[in-house]
Amino acid sequence: MNLYASLDAVKRALRISSTAHDAYLLEVLEGASRAVDNYCRRHFYTLQETRYFGVTHPCQVLIDDVLSVSAVGADSECDGTFDGEAWVEGTDYVLQPRHKWPKYELRPHKNSDKGLWIDREYLKITGTWGYGDGVSANPWRAAGVTLTVADGTSTTGTLSASGAVSAGETLQVGSEQVYVESVSGTTATIRRAMNGTTAAAHSATAVYRAIYPAGVTRFTVALASEEYQLRTARGVRQEMLGTHQVMYAAQDDRIFQRALRAYRRATTN
Repeated sequence: MNLYASLDAVKRALRISSTAHDAYLLEVLEGASRAVDNYCRRHFYTLQETRYFGVTHPCQVLIDDVLSVSAVGADSECDGTFDGEAWVEGTDYVLQPRHKWPKYELRPHKNSDKGLWIDREYLKITGTWGYGDGVSANPWRAAGVTLTVADGTSTTGTLSASGAVSAGETLQVGSEQVYVESVSGTTATIRRAMNGTTAAAHSATAVYRAIYPAGVTRFTVALASEEYQLRTARGVRQEMLGTHQVMYAAQDDRIFQRALRAYRRATTN
């Protein structure tokens, strides 16, 4: 679960103070966030996992948006085990663009003896995937509070102060990401081990909130607000509650284009 705007942000936009529709608003925000992903052909949240990429050109391979890479393996024996060689960044490969984030291309280093062999599934890459905030490898900002969670299974945590965290936010606590389902005073109900991270106990651990491009957040708030107010208006073809989904008519593409064209990825893998 990753939302590109918090519950508080959309409630401010709608000038709503009641909590009666909080659950529905969170579902609307999820639908708006996934609509942004679908249009932009990328996701802005960060995800830790291993992905596999084929090679079609011996000098470069286009990869998904990545903020950092911890391991690269090549299937040099073409047996699907990826145990033949491990590549080292700066020695065997470089990521492009060099001084911008996210990275979306891998090239062999000019001094390396390793090469890209054309194969359907040649590279195994472990890293932190996603667009992030578009300006750094670490799209997190200190929330100014700490979180205490008894163990790796508890779904409630205690914040050091109230008012600093909102439902709908994804937080980084230590090396774990958690999704905030609700907040009451200093008690947060959380979903654990999000986006490929591992749950752990936390004792007054500093909290960081996920940061997304300002344009993405503004559009998500606007789209969710419009859907909340006009969810039965012309232009919405289908609505499903539970896991909220919205299908927009074709004419609405121009709304996405005006707001999100700069964030749309030209090539998908």
